[in-house]
Amino acid sequence: MTKTTWVRDATSGQAYYLETDEPIGGGGEAKVYQVQGHPGLLAKVYKDHIDDMRGKLSFMLANPPENPTASRNHQAYAWPSVLICAGDHDKVVGFLMPRVNGMREVFEFYNPAQRRQTCALFDYRYLMQTARNIAGIMSELHSKGYVIGDVNQRNFFVSDSAMVTVIDTDSFQFRDKQSGQLFLCRVRSVGFIAPEAYKKGLKYVERTVEEDLFGLAVLTFHLLMEGVHPFACRYKGPDEPPPLDKNVMDGNFPHKRADSRFEPPPTAPPFEILSPELRALFMRSFIDGHGTPTARPTAKEWQRALSKASKELVTCVRVPSHFFPAHLGQACPWCARVERGFADSFPSLVSPPSPAPARKPVPRKRWTSVLVPVRQKRWIFFLLGVFLLWLLGFLFSY
Repeated sequence: MTKTTWVRDATSGQAYYLETDEPIGGGGEAKVYQVQGHPGLLAKVYKDHIDDMRGKLSFMLANPPENPTASRNHQAYAWPSVLICAGDHDKVVGFLMPRVNGMREVFEFYNPAQRRQTCALFDYRYLMQTARNIAGIMSELHSKGYVIGDVNQRNFFVSDSAMVTVIDTDSFQFRDKQSGQLFLCRVRSVGFIAPEAYKKGLKYVERTVEEDLFGLAVLTFHLLMEGVHPFACRYKGPDEPPPLDKNVMDGNFPHKRADSRFEPPPTAPPFEILSPELRALFMRSFIDGHGTPTARPTAKEWQRALSKASKELVTCVRVPSHFFPAHLGQACPWCARVERGFADSFPSLVSPPSPAPARKPVPRKRWTSVLVPVRQKRWIFFLLGVFLLWLLGFLFSY
C-alpha cells in the first residue's frame, strides 16, 4: 500500500496527498514527490531553510516570468504554483509545481552515444534549436531580474521536439526591489562555473548575469560540438595536464591560437564547422570574457545568432540525416568523422534497399518426365503398338 502524507494549500486550504514511499527526485535540502490524483503536479518538500524559502517562494509566485513557449502549450519553467503547509500546522514546507513529462536531461541529447540510443532522430537541427530555446528562456529570466546561478546539464530538460523546461527554479537568485532583500543561489556545478567566480569564492556570494552567460556558452558548446567541453584540452606541455577547472580559471580555451600548448581533444569536431558568427560569440565568451565578463554575448544575442544559423543549415548529398552549416559547401563534417573512424553522429534510420537477388533460370519440365520415369518410355511405345495391331486385326475380322 502506498504511503501518503497530506499537505494543504497555504492559501485555499485544499488538501493534497503526497506519495512519500519513494521520492522521485531531490537532494540534500529537499525531496520531490508525486501528488496522488494529480498526474500533472509534483511537490517539493524542504528539510531545512524553509523559513528563508517562504519569502523567496512568495515573491516567485507573485512575479513569474513570461512563458516563451506558451503558444505551443508547453511549460518552459517548473515554476512554483502553490505554497503547501503540513497537514497539522500552518508552517510552509514546500510548494507544488508542474510536472515535466516525456522529457530527458539535455545531456542525453548532446552526448552522441546516449542520443543514438534514446532519440536517434534528434539531428543537428534539433541540437541547434535546443540551444536557441535555452537562450530564449535565459533571456526572459534575465529581463525579469532572475539569475539562474547554477546553469548545468541537469537543470534543463528537453523533449524529442527540442522543447526545453528548466527545473530547480527555487534555486534562482533575485532581489526583491521593494524590500531590497537578496535571495541567493546556494548551489554550483563544476564545469559551468565562470572563471571570475573562483576568485571571489563559491559559497553564498551574489551571482551575476555574466556568470549565467558563461554557463550558457558552455552548454551551447556541448550541444553544437558533440558533447565536448569547451575547456577540455589535449595538453602538449612537459608537466602534468591541468584539470578542467584549472583550464577554466586560466582561460585555456584550445581554439584561441595555433601555437598554444593546449589543443582540442581528438574527439572534438573541428571548430570551423561552426558558422563564423557562432565562432565569434564563443571567442567573446571564453577569450574576451575571461578578463572582461561584460564582453560575453547576452542570451538574446545567442538566441538571434542560433536562430539565424539554424535556418542556414544544409543537407548532406549522401546522408539525408546529416545537416551542417552552409559555409562548408558540400564538405559534410559528419561524413568526415565517419571516415576518420567515429560512429555516425546522426545515422540514417532508413537503410538503402538491398539489391534484388538474381533469378535463377527455371528448367522447362517435360511432360513425359512428369508422367512417368524416362526408363519406362520404351515399354509404353511397345505396348501401344501391340494394342494397335490387335485392334486392326479385330476390325478386319468382321
